[in-house]
Amino acid sequence: MDELKDKTDTQQEVRSDEAEKKQTNKMLAMLMTPKVIGGIVGTLVVLWLFSVVIGFFQKKPAPAVGMSSGIDVQTGPIRPMTTNSKPESPVMPMQRPVQPEVQPSKSVAGYTPYSIPKTSEENKAAADNLKRTMTAVMGSGQRIKGVAFLTAAIEPIDYELNKRWWGWRSNDLIEPTDNVNKFQLGVLEVTRRTAVHLAQRISRTGNTAVIDPDLEQAMNRLMVKANQWWLPSAESQYQDAINGYKNFIKKLEKGEAAIYTRAENLEPLLQSYADLLGACDQNLVKSMEEDGKSVSWFKVDDYFYYSQGIASAIKTMLIAIREDFSEVLVKMQAMEAMDHAIAWNGRATEIKPLIVLDGGAGSIFANHRANMAAPISHARFYVEVMIKAVTAGRTG
Repeated sequence: MDELKDKTDTQQEVRSDEAEKKQTNKMLAMLMTPKVIGGIVGTLVVLWLFSVVIGFFQKKPAPAVGMSSGIDVQTGPIRPMTTNSKPESPVMPMQRPVQPEVQPSKSVAGYTPYSIPKTSEENKAAADNLKRTMTAVMGSGQRIKGVAFLTAAIEPIDYELNKRWWGWRSNDLIEPTDNVNKFQLGVLEVTRRTAVHLAQRISRTGNTAVIDPDLEQAMNRLMVKANQWWLPSAESQYQDAINGYKNFIKKLEKGEAAIYTRAENLEPLLQSYADLLGACDQNLVKSMEEDGKSVSWFKVDDYFYYSQGIASAIKTMLIAIREDFSEVLVKMQAMEAMDHAIAWNGRATEIKPLIVLDGGAGSIFANHRANMAAPISHARFYVEVMIKAVTAGRTG
């Protein structure tokens, strides 16, 4: 009897397993019908097209801001740097001669500040906007050293938070526009490194000086993870950092604070920018990842837009450095290299493909990573030229 019972139980288990398999196969057959597969593929295609369209309209980089006098990037042909030992004006118009602007601010012997020609309506509008911002902060009178630098530190991250449609996206639960996300991460990285140098070096008389509390708060707030969306959110922390910078600008206006535009403060800041550009350059030209695998198609556009965000924010900061550190740059004969660095970072922001391709050396398709690598590499070169000039002038 026991054997018969066991045999019956075994048969029932077999029948149960067969029934489950049939049910599973039936469900798979229903899911594998052309109508269901077509619906899934169609949904994915629609989502991809939506991402491409939104990314195309929104991947436009934050306007690179000029200083209060309307400084703008040069977008004409890049003239090779001169090696002539004869002294000459370090500001070289690249398209046509322009009459230097008459400035109420102090000038440096042999150099007229703010004379780069304005060649882009978009950049001119950005420069005018920054001019209004600075005027609102400190009035229309004499310039206050440091306001240009602080305003430029605010502008890129403020644009991504408050002026770009859909705002900060790196912490969104759904990311249909990953191109913009990577661009924003590039902007954030430049802003973070600037914040560290500003708080720890540029705003202090020396290593024993107290760090300004507003700058320290801004530096700490900017270190919050970009994808943190709650308790606290990245947006709220970055906005606090912006507010801290605005408070420091008010201190500059009242004479309660200052920034120190010394060569030893400029050199490490430029080095941090050169390091960022170098890392971007490597990501743009490499064909293999560190694990030995080929660069994924899905990483190609990530490297492209992250590098573009880096270049956009660095360009903004270099324009500010050109104004506030002008005396150092002229003294160290680094102003011409500065103009080239600004121009090449500007070129990197102008590459706007509809879809980022990664064609081979002999392919009929574009290789947009390589296209981006060219201006990034040139920008890094001229930043390093400035570093060498500042170092030689400081130690020579």
